[in-house]
Amino acid sequence: MKLNKKDFHLNSFINLLETKPFLGFLSVNNFKVQDKINLKIQLNKIGFDFKVLKNGLFINALETKFPKYIHIGALSQGFSIVIFPLTDKTNFEFLSLKDLAIILKKDKNLLFLGGLYEDKLVNNTFLKEILLLKSPTEIYSDLIGIIKHSQISLLNSFKTVPANLIHCVKNADSNNN
Repeated sequence: MKLNKKDFHLNSFINLLETKPFLGFLSVNNFKVQDKINLKIQLNKIGFDFKVLKNGLFINALETKFPKYIHIGALSQGFSIVIFPLTDKTNFEFLSLKDLAIILKKDKNLLFLGGLYEDKLVNNTFLKEILLLKSPTEIYSDLIGIIKHSQISLLNSFKTVPANLIHCVKNADSNNN
């Protein structure tokens, strides 16, 4: 049986809810064709994509298949842009959300309304906190810096201990004389 356009989009959105670890909902002003193309290019570079979803379809999917998510219905106003990773839940890299947060922060026309991450409701604060996360390379660099600093401090301590000991011995010797 061939699905009509509405059922096709409904099934497509249901599939996103079932298989994707992250869904983000955006509101936009003046979303032109060129803006849509640019957003798609930017998102694809970082492993994400989006769909434009009508409010009625969104609410219908929630009511019929995902009543536990009914509270996110407020995120859909008129039409929504739903952002999702191209990978499934098992291959998703959490730090890819940082790249998404950077894109959303730069484009003032895109307003992040909220979303779902691992079946939990998230908001704009979630994305702001992700921007503060360090990459593994930055963490390794910090650790190497700490280790290097500790080694230098330890070596300096070894150098000062003998000098202090010699000073104490000389003082004791001069006090005895």
